[in-house]
Amino acid sequence: MRRSKTDRCDAALRLLHKDEKQYSPDTDMITIKSSLAAEAELSAESSWWDLVRDPIERRKVIYSAGALVAQQINGIQWFYYFGTVFSKAIGLDDPFLMTIIVFVIQVVVVFIAVLFANKIPRRPLLLATTAIMTVSIFIVGCLGIPGGEVSGTSGKVIISFVIIEITAFNFAWGPLGWAIVSCLFLFVTFRSLVNAILAGI
Repeated sequence: MRRSKTDRCDAALRLLHKDEKQYSPDTDMITIKSSLAAEAELSAESSWWDLVRDPIERRKVIYSAGALVAQQINGIQWFYYFGTVFSKAIGLDDPFLMTIIVFVIQVVVVFIAVLFANKIPRRPLLLATTAIMTVSIFIVGCLGIPGGEVSGTSGKVIISFVIIEITAFNFAWGPLGWAIVSCLFLFVTFRSLVNAILAGI
């Protein structure tokens, strides 16, 4: 519809509603057209600079960017990309197997997080997992000092805490970082509307 291909839009809508025998796409097409017109009108009055100039939009950008920076700044990606090299450096017999185990744990924990993480209040969950990750990375850093000889026992302790950190990250910050961003946009917009209404009263 955006590209003025109304026939293809009509066909796509009919395909989506093929189980509804009485369906007519006319109402949906009018809705889509009006939504596109409203979007075009709004985009004509706005620019990318509004993300910086407008105080409400600026707050959204800062909060959401902050949440995504917090999600990545803990260095978790380093374990994913260089885990095999790291495992070899700390003297593990089969670094590749360790990497496979880490990825399997990641997939399983994300699945569990999708099922259960939203049933736990986000703030305590994020604070608890951040504390676990902080302790884990501190222990890994202390035991795996570059240039030093790492004993077999230290290597096992290091990799254990790497797994604990990855588990904590994937249960909270991994999936919830994106949820926080979308919720922040809604929350800041809603709060700004309430403040404007209260100011008007």
